Amino acid sequence: MNPSLLNRVPLNRVPLNRMLWNPKLSRIVTAATFVAGLGACSFEYHARSPEDYRAATRALLESKQSDFTNCYAGVIKATPDAKGSVAVSFVVEEKTGKILTPKSLPESTAPAPLQECVVNGLNGLALQPPDQRKGVATMTFDFDRG
Repeated sequence: MNPSLLNRVPLNRVPLNRMLWNPKLSRIVTAATFVAGLGACSFEYHARSPEDYRAATRALLESKQSDFTNCYAGVIKATPDAKGSVAVSFVVEEKTGKILTPKSLPESTAPAPLQECVVNGLNGLALQPPDQRKGVATMTFDFDRG
């Protein structure tokens, strides 16, 4: 087993193009885990359970669904047979909810422009309300015209 994938909880895998055709689809292909660090208690921050943290992060990423779909459409114009997965890792900063240091992982199989699009799409996102705990996550997005 790849040590970089230890302690990660797999969730559902759904091809991104199917999201384009099914607007009611509520899941992004994702595998995530969160490392909780205790912080000072405050009424301004949530202390989500791991399940709630995954759900909140999934919902945040779903807000970028149309951006990722549009990016994929642009990539397949240039490379009609483009497909694959983009695995990204990132940190959710405690107390701000900001996604930090998103990066594409070596196991990604999608073309580089698509990997860049996903990584850039994560920049600037933040969980609202923020959590008092730090989150470390790996998410995988599948792209296929199928």
